[in-house]
Amino acid sequence: MIAALLLTLAPASDLEAGPWRCVLESPGGELPFGLELSETEQGLAGVLVNGPERIPVTAVEHDGPSVTIRIDHYDSRITARVFDGGRGLEGNWRKRSGPATWSELPFRATAGSTRRFAGDTTDPAGSIGGRWSAKFASDDDRAVAIFEEHQDGIVTGTFLTTTGDYRYLAGSFHGNTLQLSCFDGAHAFLFRATLDGGALKGDFWSRDTWHDTWTARRDPDAELPNAFEQTVWNERASLADLVFPDVEGNPRALTEAAFMGRGVLLQVFGTWCPNCYDETEYLVELHERYADRGLSIVGLAFEMTGDFERDAAQVKKYVERHEIPYPILIAGTSKKSDATKAFGALDRVRSYPTTIFLRGDGTVHSVHTGFTGPATGPAYDHLRQQFEWRIEDLLAATPPTWGEAGFHLLRGDWHDYAGFAGGDYRFFPEGDRLRALHRVFGSGRPVVSGEVLPVRIVDDAVWIGDECFRFDEAAGVLTYPRDFGVRLAPRESPTPMLASRGMRGEEEWLEALASDEALVRREAIVAIAMKRRPVPESRFREVVPLLRDPDVEVRVAAAWAAGAVREADATEALVEHLGHPNAALRRESVKALHALSLADESLLGPLRPLGRDPDPLVRRAVERALAR
Repeated sequence: MIAALLLTLAPASDLEAGPWRCVLESPGGELPFGLELSETEQGLAGVLVNGPERIPVTAVEHDGPSVTIRIDHYDSRITARVFDGGRGLEGNWRKRSGPATWSELPFRATAGSTRRFAGDTTDPAGSIGGRWSAKFASDDDRAVAIFEEHQDGIVTGTFLTTTGDYRYLAGSFHGNTLQLSCFDGAHAFLFRATLDGGALKGDFWSRDTWHDTWTARRDPDAELPNAFEQTVWNERASLADLVFPDVEGNPRALTEAAFMGRGVLLQVFGTWCPNCYDETEYLVELHERYADRGLSIVGLAFEMTGDFERDAAQVKKYVERHEIPYPILIAGTSKKSDATKAFGALDRVRSYPTTIFLRGDGTVHSVHTGFTGPATGPAYDHLRQQFEWRIEDLLAATPPTWGEAGFHLLRGDWHDYAGFAGGDYRFFPEGDRLRALHRVFGSGRPVVSGEVLPVRIVDDAVWIGDECFRFDEAAGVLTYPRDFGVRLAPRESPTPMLASRGMRGEEEWLEALASDEALVRREAIVAIAMKRRPVPESRFREVVPLLRDPDVEVRVAAAWAAGAVREADATEALVEHLGHPNAALRRESVKALHALSLADESLLGPLRPLGRDPDPLVRRAVERALAR
């Protein structure tokens, strides 16, 4: 009893410096990794070890007999008690895996050992080194495994997949058994396989929840599909619609002058993602090399919780760790299906990271899925060549001119149908630039004021002074990404596309609500709501089914219209949309429920949780609703 008490009370300052063999108790068994502790002026420092990889931890903290190893950039930590005179640790590893969930595995460690796996001493049954064509049971695509043999049966390597690589794996090959592991604070990987007749057959465990099986056959020519051909830019997407908060909560449009250059890289990433860690290190290098020549890089972080304050704090830690000199915006939550809906610019978010190469005019040059990091050796070198060739191509391009949008703007006056700016706009050329005359009218339509504003066009994003609009060529209007109800259109009609098709009255508009074309349905909603909105007792029950339309733009229009005409029957669907990944749909639903709450204050209740929404425009709409 006394001996056990003495072990428990061993002071943390006795924790031995040097190499440690650490183990996580995963569902597949021991998942070992290395840890090196060293004495510094500030106390103990720690480095995680996986083969050639060395990852400094944030801090090694002592509190009596307890030790906490913080890995803050992955929202991850090990807590343990010290025993055996400072040569043993026992505790738990914990990492956030979702908004309210954590991955956890038991942890133990012994000082003085560098052995990874307890290997069989028998001679290996064959060679494991080289390139293999691999297949995971859960993945439709094939992978590539690369293994390198060292002395005493030690093996290092990785797997390349269509979404990225498995980073630095290390382990052993003894008898006919291959064992590999990796722990970097976020990944906790364990691989086991047997070699039989030239084929590998094994299991893969990740953290505390994931198990898969895999097979592999040696193939020196094994290759992955082209990562530049997997993900496609959504042709309906507009850079003007992509407005996300920075880490201070300020809404920022991707087409702002500060973000644009002769070429632009958009990095879709998460601070929780080790492959993103690898790419970020490379992007910092690219910024240093190319920023002076006009390359702009913007990071779009998709984080774990959806709680803006927590996610912003995590992004700030990431920026500090990597010394990131380029801007980072918080774009949404990490679940890929939700990220696809929130971002909307890609056919699908398949992988973190995904890198989008944009020309200076905002059009898409190419999209790269995943990232092949430094653990892959020659594959990483090849990817760097591919990235840098594209960057050189972007920077060599001719600077953008007006584009198609500019010529449309010159065709006539553009009326502000929402009273957003209190007048209309007339566009005119001035040298090689466009300008806009903003005119405000008095009674009888005399111009009481006029201001000339600079115009800047990035693809279909039209900046008029400090405000950004989206030129919707198919609809023939300028829409405002921050408020669906704001639109500029030719004075003849707020919905010129419907007018051009002979749909000039409410009867035709009601029929258009059932059109096969999503854009026609959207514009019909706008036309009806704008006509009925001035009448306080007007209703728009026909809009209710369209709140569940398969097209998200139609749903956004329907949510706006429900608020504009105060359609009470829309309440149930509007409340459902408060949890949708698309920020514009959440925002318009909040505003509609605010309008409806004038007759029913109970509708304010569902809005309160959105006071911590990641989108600042949603938070502001909630604040206005609750402050009445």
